[in-house]
Amino acid sequence: RSVHQGHGDFTTTLRKLWHDRELLEHLEEQQLLDSELAGSGNFFRSLFQAARQGRESKPDRAFEVRLPSGDPRRQLFARLHNTALHQPKEQQRGIADVSSLLGTANWATAQATFAGRGQAVIDEVLSPASLRMLRQQLQEATIYFYPKLGGSFLLGLFEDGLASELIVSLAEAFREALPEILGGLQLCE
Repeated sequence: RSVHQGHGDFTTTLRKLWHDRELLEHLEEQQLLDSELAGSGNFFRSLFQAARQGRESKPDRAFEVRLPSGDPRRQLFARLHNTALHQPKEQQRGIADVSSLLGTANWATAQATFAGRGQAVIDEVLSPASLRMLRQQLQEATIYFYPKLGGSFLLGLFEDGLASELIVSLAEAFREALPEILGGLQLCE
Protein backbone atom coordinates (compact mmCIF):
# COMPACT_ATOMS: atom_id res chain seq x y z
CA ARG A 1 0.00 0.00 0.00
CA SER A 2 1.31 3.39 -0.80
CA VAL A 3 1.05 6.48 1.35
CA HIS A 4 0.81 9.85 -0.31
CA GLN A 5 1.42 13.28 1.09
CA GLY A 6 -1.74 14.76 2.55
CA HIS A 7 -3.35 11.41 3.36
CA GLY A 8 -2.74 11.65 7.11
CA ASP A 9 -0.41 9.94 9.47
CA PHE A 10 -0.76 6.72 11.42
CA THR A 11 -2.70 6.28 14.65
CA THR A 12 -1.42 3.78 17.20
CA THR A 13 -0.82 3.34 20.93
CA LEU A 14 2.33 2.76 22.92
CA ARG A 15 1.19 -0.74 23.85
CA LYS A 16 0.47 -1.59 20.20
CA LEU A 17 3.90 -0.32 19.12
CA TRP A 18 5.48 -2.62 21.71
CA HIS A 19 3.31 -5.55 20.58
CA ASP A 20 4.23 -4.94 16.94
CA ARG A 21 7.93 -4.70 17.83
CA GLU A 22 7.82 -8.04 19.67
CA LEU A 23 5.93 -9.71 16.84
CA LEU A 24 8.25 -8.36 14.13
CA GLU A 25 11.34 -9.46 16.06
CA HIS A 26 9.84 -12.94 16.50
CA LEU A 27 9.02 -13.21 12.80
CA GLU A 28 12.53 -12.06 11.90
CA GLU A 29 14.10 -14.61 14.26
CA GLN A 30 11.98 -17.35 12.68
CA GLN A 31 12.89 -16.05 9.19
CA LEU A 32 9.22 -15.53 8.36
CA LEU A 33 9.48 -11.95 7.06
CA ASP A 34 10.56 -10.91 3.59
CA SER A 35 14.25 -9.94 3.49
CA GLU A 36 13.42 -6.33 2.55
CA LEU A 37 11.68 -6.02 5.93
CA ALA A 38 14.80 -7.00 7.88
CA GLY A 39 15.32 -4.67 10.82
CA SER A 40 11.62 -3.89 11.19
CA GLY A 41 11.63 -4.89 14.85
CA ASN A 42 14.45 -2.43 15.53
CA PHE A 43 12.56 0.27 13.62
CA PHE A 44 9.50 -0.27 15.82
CA ARG A 45 11.71 -0.31 18.93
CA SER A 46 13.07 3.12 17.96
CA LEU A 47 9.54 4.41 17.33
CA PHE A 48 8.51 3.11 20.74
CA GLN A 49 11.48 4.74 22.47
CA ALA A 50 10.80 8.06 20.75
CA ALA A 51 7.09 7.97 21.62
CA ARG A 52 7.16 6.69 25.18
CA GLN A 53 8.22 9.82 27.03
CA GLY A 54 5.09 11.33 28.54
CA ARG A 55 2.93 8.39 27.43
CA GLU A 56 4.16 5.64 29.78
CA SER A 57 1.41 6.27 32.33
CA LYS A 58 -1.24 5.94 29.58
CA PRO A 59 0.07 3.28 27.18
CA ASP A 60 -3.35 2.76 25.60
CA ARG A 61 -4.02 6.36 24.64
CA ALA A 62 -3.99 6.74 20.87
CA PHE A 63 -1.53 9.11 19.19
CA GLU A 64 -0.28 9.80 15.68
CA VAL A 65 3.04 8.63 14.32
CA ARG A 66 4.14 11.39 11.94
CA LEU A 67 6.82 10.71 9.41
CA PRO A 68 7.61 13.30 6.69
CA SER A 69 6.32 12.36 3.26
CA GLY A 70 9.86 12.07 1.80
CA ASP A 71 11.14 9.87 4.62
CA PRO A 72 11.58 6.24 3.42
CA ARG A 73 10.52 5.06 6.87
CA ARG A 74 7.03 6.34 6.09
CA GLN A 75 6.52 3.73 3.36
CA LEU A 76 8.03 1.06 5.63
CA PHE A 77 5.68 1.98 8.47
CA ALA A 78 2.72 1.97 6.06
CA ARG A 79 3.69 -1.49 4.89
CA LEU A 80 4.03 -2.84 8.45
CA HIS A 81 1.29 -1.01 10.37
CA ASN A 82 -2.07 -2.81 10.59
CA THR A 83 -1.13 -5.25 7.84
CA ALA A 84 -1.41 -9.02 7.76
CA LEU A 85 2.25 -9.75 6.98
CA HIS A 86 2.30 -13.40 7.96
CA GLN A 87 -0.22 -16.22 8.22
CA PRO A 88 1.33 -19.54 9.34
CA LYS A 89 1.33 -21.89 6.35
CA GLU A 90 0.18 -24.85 8.41
CA GLN A 91 -3.17 -23.15 8.93
CA GLN A 92 -3.67 -22.32 5.24
CA ARG A 93 -4.41 -25.87 4.16
CA GLY A 94 -7.63 -27.75 4.81
CA ILE A 95 -8.01 -30.40 7.48
CA ALA A 96 -9.61 -33.56 6.11
CA ASP A 97 -10.72 -35.11 9.42
CA VAL A 98 -11.94 -32.31 11.67
CA SER A 99 -12.60 -34.75 14.52
CA SER A 100 -8.81 -35.16 14.83
CA LEU A 101 -8.71 -31.59 16.15
CA LEU A 102 -10.74 -32.50 19.22
CA GLY A 103 -9.37 -33.60 22.55
CA THR A 104 -10.72 -36.21 24.94
CA ALA A 105 -13.57 -34.11 26.35
CA ASN A 106 -16.77 -35.89 27.29
CA TRP A 107 -18.94 -34.25 24.66
CA ALA A 108 -22.16 -36.12 25.56
CA THR A 109 -21.93 -35.02 29.20
CA ALA A 110 -21.19 -31.45 28.11
CA GLN A 111 -24.31 -31.43 25.91
CA ALA A 112 -26.49 -32.89 28.67
CA THR A 113 -25.12 -30.42 31.24
CA PHE A 114 -25.73 -27.52 28.87
CA ALA A 115 -29.29 -28.70 28.18
CA GLY A 116 -30.01 -28.88 31.92
CA ARG A 117 -28.21 -25.77 33.19
CA GLY A 118 -27.73 -23.55 30.16
CA GLN A 119 -23.96 -23.70 30.58
CA ALA A 120 -21.18 -26.28 30.69
CA VAL A 121 -17.49 -26.30 31.49
CA ILE A 122 -15.47 -28.54 29.19
CA ASP A 123 -11.85 -29.59 29.70
CA GLU A 124 -9.57 -31.25 27.13
CA VAL A 125 -11.46 -29.63 24.22
CA LEU A 126 -8.55 -29.55 21.75
CA SER A 127 -6.07 -32.26 20.85
CA PRO A 128 -2.44 -31.38 21.66
CA ALA A 129 -1.71 -31.00 17.93
CA SER A 130 -4.62 -28.63 17.27
CA LEU A 131 -3.80 -26.60 20.39
CA ARG A 132 -0.22 -26.23 19.12
CA MET A 133 -1.44 -25.17 15.66
CA LEU A 134 -3.92 -22.67 17.13
CA ARG A 135 -1.29 -21.17 19.43
CA GLN A 136 1.14 -20.85 16.53
CA GLN A 137 -1.47 -19.17 14.35
CA LEU A 138 -2.53 -16.70 17.04
CA GLN A 139 1.04 -15.88 18.06
CA GLU A 140 2.57 -15.54 14.60
CA ALA A 141 -0.24 -14.08 12.53
CA THR A 142 0.03 -10.32 12.17
CA ILE A 143 -3.68 -9.67 12.42
CA TYR A 144 -4.18 -7.61 15.58
CA PHE A 145 -4.86 -4.02 14.63
CA TYR A 146 -7.49 -2.46 16.85
CA PRO A 147 -7.07 -1.65 20.57
CA LYS A 148 -10.28 -2.42 22.49
CA LEU A 149 -11.56 -1.79 26.03
CA GLY A 150 -9.09 0.96 26.72
CA GLY A 151 -6.23 -1.07 25.25
CA SER A 152 -6.86 -4.18 27.39
CA PHE A 153 -6.54 -6.27 24.23
CA LEU A 154 -5.99 -6.00 20.50
CA LEU A 155 -8.75 -7.18 18.21
CA GLY A 156 -8.12 -9.44 15.24
CA LEU A 157 -10.94 -9.71 12.69
CA PHE A 158 -11.68 -12.45 10.17
CA GLU A 159 -11.52 -9.91 7.34
CA ASP A 160 -8.03 -8.81 8.43
CA GLY A 161 -6.51 -12.28 8.41
CA LEU A 162 -7.89 -14.16 11.42
CA ALA A 163 -9.99 -16.35 9.14
CA SER A 164 -8.11 -19.53 8.32
CA GLU A 165 -8.76 -23.15 7.43
CA LEU A 166 -7.87 -24.09 11.02
CA ILE A 167 -10.50 -21.75 12.55
CA VAL A 168 -13.15 -22.98 10.09
CA SER A 169 -12.19 -26.61 10.77
CA LEU A 170 -12.35 -26.08 14.54
CA ALA A 171 -15.82 -24.54 14.22
CA GLU A 172 -16.94 -27.54 12.15
CA ALA A 173 -15.45 -29.98 14.68
CA PHE A 174 -17.29 -28.25 17.55
CA ARG A 175 -20.57 -28.31 15.59
CA GLU A 176 -20.12 -32.07 15.03
CA ALA A 177 -19.16 -32.75 18.67
CA LEU A 178 -22.02 -30.63 20.09
CA PRO A 179 -24.78 -30.90 17.49
CA GLU A 180 -27.63 -30.03 19.88
CA ILE A 181 -25.86 -26.85 21.05
CA LEU A 182 -23.85 -25.65 18.03
CA GLY A 183 -25.18 -27.72 15.12
CA GLY A 184 -27.37 -24.99 13.68
CA LEU A 185 -25.01 -22.08 14.29
CA GLN A 186 -22.64 -20.47 11.81
CA LEU A 187 -19.15 -19.13 12.48
CA CYS A 188 -19.15 -15.34 12.30
CA GLU A 189 -17.55 -12.32 13.95
